[in-house]
Amino acid sequence: MLFEEDTELCADLCLRLLRHCSSSVGAVRSHASASLYLLMRQNFEIGNNFARVKMQVTMSLSSLVGTSQNFNEEHLRRSLKTILTYAEDDLELRDSPFPEQVQDLVFNLHMILTDTVKMKEHQEDPEMLIDLMYRIAKGYQNSPDLRLTWLQNMAGKHSERGNHAEAAHCLVHSAALVAEYLNMLEDCRYLPIGCVTFQNISSNVLEESAVSDDILSPEEEGICAGKYFTETGLIGMLEQAAASFNMGAMYEAVNEVYKILLPIHEANRDFKKLATVHGKLQDAFNKINNQSSGWEVGPSVFVLFSVSFLSVRLPPDVCPLARILALPRGVGGRGGVTVLHCLGVRVSTSPPQEMRECAEEINYKGRSPRPSHVLAQLDI
Repeated sequence: MLFEEDTELCADLCLRLLRHCSSSVGAVRSHASASLYLLMRQNFEIGNNFARVKMQVTMSLSSLVGTSQNFNEEHLRRSLKTILTYAEDDLELRDSPFPEQVQDLVFNLHMILTDTVKMKEHQEDPEMLIDLMYRIAKGYQNSPDLRLTWLQNMAGKHSERGNHAEAAHCLVHSAALVAEYLNMLEDCRYLPIGCVTFQNISSNVLEESAVSDDILSPEEEGICAGKYFTETGLIGMLEQAAASFNMGAMYEAVNEVYKILLPIHEANRDFKKLATVHGKLQDAFNKINNQSSGWEVGPSVFVLFSVSFLSVRLPPDVCPLARILALPRGVGGRGGVTVLHCLGVRVSTSPPQEMRECAEEINYKGRSPRPSHVLAQLDI
């Protein structure tokens, strides 16, 4: 039942055992380590492989280190060493591939823990923390389950800080990844044909393309078998992405997400959800129509400032260059000027040519920004 039917039961068991493996109580760690080893052994004996448990243990640890602040890394490393000892001393399976597979798994888990140490170093620096999580997710490009776990961890961190637009893009990448593998596993005309369907939201979603030979047959290795790699999981992520875009005031993106979601509800004849979606689209379009005028990046999320660096202590190739600074709309206008003054910035009211060009370059869907904001010069 654990290995052949409900993947979520196996995932939940692995997560709980790993949590106990990091316990400060030695007896708890000992029992948890032995139980986790026996789970691996049982899975191997059934199919001469323990791909499902291996994947679920790795995903569970990634989820644990990405979301929990309470586990003890040193205790967990000791438990992993105990599991490795069990495999090396198991006389019945000594001549099988099992000990080597356990060794590979333990090595991968230690790598995840090493990444965790780096994350703790940047715990007080949210930008560095998110950047590290992005690089970890990038490293799992050929492991869709693990990449999805870290994308969701990133979305959670962004949401905690109120960065709803960034969280939405993480969720869009998650949905694109799931769509890519659903398209490989089943042929449903109403489902997106892969990550290319999401290009109107962000061209970066093409990173989720399944290009590795190792993952072209997900059903054979027990990967892409979690609850998120289903039609229901895809719908959930799209709904979360639309909600996050709405909270981030990116209303045009809300429309693009619902363009993908509506055919699914229509195929399922889910009229209640169709009514809800069309109501949310009406609200989004009304907000777009009623947006105030001004310099805008996308749907009124940011205002632009041009910052020039003036100093004899800076290299000559840096001083002449103007930097375009985007501040959240909440600190735009007079508030934005106040923020810039706090940074030691001298402000004038004439927008330079490069600022106009920048606004045109990042203009969204042909919306014309007006030259009404400031030129700022930073004295160093």
